[in-house]
Amino acid sequence: MIQSVVDKELNELKYERVADWFSYLERLVRLGCPNQSTIEQLAEIKATRDILVHNQGIANATYVSKSGLLARCRAGEELPLPETYHRQSWQTIRSLVQEMTAAAVSKAG
Repeated sequence: MIQSVVDKELNELKYERVADWFSYLERLVRLGCPNQSTIEQLAEIKATRDILVHNQGIANATYVSKSGLLARCRAGEELPLPETYHRQSWQTIRSLVQEMTAAAVSKAG
């Protein structure tokens, strides 16, 4: 029963904004990370993924909204994906995982 409740809650959360994911996590475990800048970068990366998967690489208003100030194009334009973007995205995600892992390990004592 507990697993079912957890699954339902996480399933609903996955459709929320990336910032909401981290607010939820912070309320639960109080890791104190990541910072707002990293959350915004991850939101743009996720929005890019969504455009590639669901909109054939053409940005829309949802991409622009979810990416905020980090949006790399306007609605109706093809989303650029240079190699440097992939590398930077990978580095952002890797740093995020390392930071959160270190914070969780530290908190666990």
